[in-house]
Amino acid sequence: MVPVSVREDSAVTGGGAEGRNAVSGLFASLPTDVADPVERLQIIAGDNVVTKEHHRTISAAILQDWAQFAAPTTFGLAVRAYSGLRLAERHPVVHNLVISNVPGPPVPMYFLGAEVLGLYPLGPVFHGAGMNITVLSNNGHLDIGIIACLEQVPNPWLLADEMPKAVAELLAAARKRTLPTKKAPAKKGAVKKTAVTRRPAATKTAGKAGSAQSSDDRRAGSQ
Repeated sequence: MVPVSVREDSAVTGGGAEGRNAVSGLFASLPTDVADPVERLQIIAGDNVVTKEHHRTISAAILQDWAQFAAPTTFGLAVRAYSGLRLAERHPVVHNLVISNVPGPPVPMYFLGAEVLGLYPLGPVFHGAGMNITVLSNNGHLDIGIIACLEQVPNPWLLADEMPKAVAELLAAARKRTLPTKKAPAKKGAVKKTAVTRRPAATKTAGKAGSAQSSDDRRAGSQ
């Protein structure tokens, strides 16, 4: 379940309602059975589009309007009876995880002159929902707070340690899909070089000398 603000959509005013939180719940699915992190994120995004459309069809003030017709004492007794009898453990679980994101300060915060380096939110847990994960932005980075019921999640630190690994895996998989594939350069054909044999200059000179000597012999023979 993801808490969402419906303050802008709520029509209930007066009686101090302006200073109260107006929050509703959006039910989302987590396809943990999908191994590929990018495909998993795409499935979540697609399901959330449909979920938000369904959420808009219900009036933001429907529960507030209904509560006006129920006596506060009767409604309070019903809530306490539901909790005291542990009825949440006797019917199928509607959801067992609450995930929320809250925008925090976009600038550095200071306390007594020291910069606040981390803001870790503490979200509530209640019957049927034994874990709360809340993300709070803080000056360009995200701080994540995990609160869990030890009966349902004996070791929440294990989940906290795996979160950086999961984010790194998602980034690596996304970069592989977005970066263009580099083509290997084409191999150039080998150029066949033919050796050129040059005759030394002395051979040419000797040829001229031999030619001149043969001419003298012919002259002597004619005489």
